[in-house]
Amino acid sequence: MTQAERDRNIGFNWERAFPIIEDALGFKLRAWQKHYLHTGQGMPNGRMNGRTTVYCIRLALTYVKPIKIEDIGTHRDEEHGSQYVRWFRSRFLDIQHMLKRAGLPVVEILRTGAGDTP
Repeated sequence: MTQAERDRNIGFNWERAFPIIEDALGFKLRAWQKHYLHTGQGMPNGRMNGRTTVYCIRLALTYVKPIKIEDIGTHRDEEHGSQYVRWFRSRFLDIQHMLKRAGLPVVEILRTGAGDTP
């Protein structure tokens, strides 16, 4: 299923989703973050500016195939070593869970074993 088909099937509308995302995560999205979420473009350079958070939001809301929990780190936005992979996995799972709890259609996470619960 393509992203357009998924959006059509769930009636996804970014403008309607932004307030839900903001409520779920507890902060307001910046204009560049909304643009990136909607288009996948316009990510600024630099660190500590919300890039990974918005990347995780977009990944959770637009990735079509289920992701195995042990493979989440392979979807990371940047390479900063093994500690970052573990941090990214945790951050992504937190965001995916908050968005799911808010009723948004998120990517399915496949948990393959009892020890895989975050």
